[in-house]
Amino acid sequence: MSFKVVHTFFLYALFGPLFGYTLLLLIGKRLLKNNSYFWSEILTIPLLIPVLAVIIYWGKPCPLLTLANPPLKFIGGFLCFLGDGAAKYFTPVFIFAAFYGLHEIIRPYFTFNRFLKAHRLKKDEQLNGILAELKEKMGIKKEVFCYLAPGNITIFTFKFDKPVVIVGEEYAKRLDFEELKAVLAHELAHIKANDSLIISLCQFATYLYFFVPGLKKYFEKILLFRELRADKVALGYLGKKEPLASALVKTYKFGANASWIGFALDLGGDFEIKRMQAIIESDLKIPRRNFTYFAVMTLIVSLSLIFLYFIC
Repeated sequence: MSFKVVHTFFLYALFGPLFGYTLLLLIGKRLLKNNSYFWSEILTIPLLIPVLAVIIYWGKPCPLLTLANPPLKFIGGFLCFLGDGAAKYFTPVFIFAAFYGLHEIIRPYFTFNRFLKAHRLKKDEQLNGILAELKEKMGIKKEVFCYLAPGNITIFTFKFDKPVVIVGEEYAKRLDFEELKAVLAHELAHIKANDSLIISLCQFATYLYFFVPGLKKYFEKILLFRELRADKVALGYLGKKEPLASALVKTYKFGANASWIGFALDLGGDFEIKRMQAIIESDLKIPRRNFTYFAVMTLIVSLSLIFLYFIC
């Protein structure tokens, strides 16, 4: 691959998502207020823009440079000059951020394999039995295993290729059967929605586009919404609120340390209240994607590609 191709790709990779995330940040607060459980997936969309731009625009000149009007042609030349300069001097930083983001995403896999080889993780028949029952009810075809782990941890899910559920031994002992079933349903809701993949992509975006103001804060809101959505889906299949609510109280009282998973963030004390309130007020209906979701995705991609057409 020639330097020109690499240079062009990084030019698109820099400016396409930058514009896409700017759009997202401008409309994000309003969308989140609508309490939609799927807006978080939109954060991954700008990552596709560079690939689409290379396919559509490769080899085509900036349209402003082809105009006869001197002022517009000058503006086009100036924008292309800025774009070329930014791509040329920012590419090394961009590559470093990409490698750092990839490292943070794959780090938990090495931790998991290390724990597994050291026999610090063990399967539990009761938990895997509950998991199998819930999987059938929730229509999950993927193979999912549950492991008990030592240490001051609660429960979490990771890996998007072959998902696993990790449960702290001491934490599991504090929950009764119905509460265990409720928290496992919550984790399976994460798996059903491919949250590990979506959150990993979102996390990668925050590292790669670290220069976009407010993106990391938006990512934290996304984590909150994925948790709320997983609660909502779990309640839809459980058909009752009490076990999940009581398990949530015990979870927060457990006082666990941050797990070794890369995207385990402290979302603040008010998150506990929001989550409990959402469970209490839930109508037990499983959320679905709506027309606005697809309209906003299309709008962000379309406007970003149009922007690239004029600046690159």
